[in-house]
Amino acid sequence: MTRRVSLATLSLALVVAACAGSAGSTATATPTTVASAPPAASASASADPLRLVILGDSIAVPEVGCGECIGFDEQYAAYLETQTARPVGLRNEAVPGDRIQSLKSLLETNTAVQGEIAKADIVVVSIGYNNGPPWDPDDPCHVPLVERDADLIPAILAMTPECITETIDMYRGELDAVYGRIEALAAGRPQVRITFGVFDNIRDNPGGDGTLPLVSPENMQPALELFASISDQWNAMDCGVATAHGFVCADLRHAFNGPDGNGSVGPYTAPDWVHPNEAGQAVMAKLLQRVDVSAVTGR
Repeated sequence: MTRRVSLATLSLALVVAACAGSAGSTATATPTTVASAPPAASASASADPLRLVILGDSIAVPEVGCGECIGFDEQYAAYLETQTARPVGLRNEAVPGDRIQSLKSLLETNTAVQGEIAKADIVVVSIGYNNGPPWDPDDPCHVPLVERDADLIPAILAMTPECITETIDMYRGELDAVYGRIEALAAGRPQVRITFGVFDNIRDNPGGDGTLPLVSPENMQPALELFASISDQWNAMDCGVATAHGFVCADLRHAFNGPDGNGSVGPYTAPDWVHPNEAGQAVMAKLLQRVDVSAVTGR
């Protein structure tokens, strides 16, 4: 899915209204790099545009979770216009269902996307959710498919710490290729690169077939702890690889799951417990707004 959005004439009042409606959902997490907001200004059509490119999976496709609401990408673009007095050219190249492998292929074969990244001032990536448990058949910690979601919990609890570590380490090289490719396409020019990481959506999740609440407390509590641990291990790996290639880690996990990482993502996601709703979009935009972009804006 490819979307081109021009924000030169977007009404900022709509963005303000959308953010105000989600004021109670402001993220508590603090990304790796935080900047104080520069003075507000009006975008000038004569100024050189800032180029913003979004990559990854359906977490980064706003309409999947919130329909016609103003997505995080447009909110962030409007914020940048206001703060820098420059128009923003937004390209959202995120693809529902995308995985690390498919994003890697896109970066290697799609010359149009390569060109967009090469010229981009800011690149935002959301990837990894679709590579998580129960993992692929050839992954060390793969869990076979079961008939009911409730049966997945005891199957996942059979995973060992060793196979979890081995599986996460296996994806380290895949992510290194993705982030390294984005860095290489910038060819040394100033560019702000941001990764969201993944969040943990098992707590209070009814499951696709509504059977997860049937899991006994003696099984569900260890499963909650295991999933939280896997999410933390994954994000630590993801952030380590990303920062080696000049990325900032926006830490969507602690924005959605709370400071201790054990909260429900229900307030921030659609009924599927996966895709960010309107409140979730506002949280994602806030995380991006806190990242220092002075290297590309001069402000």
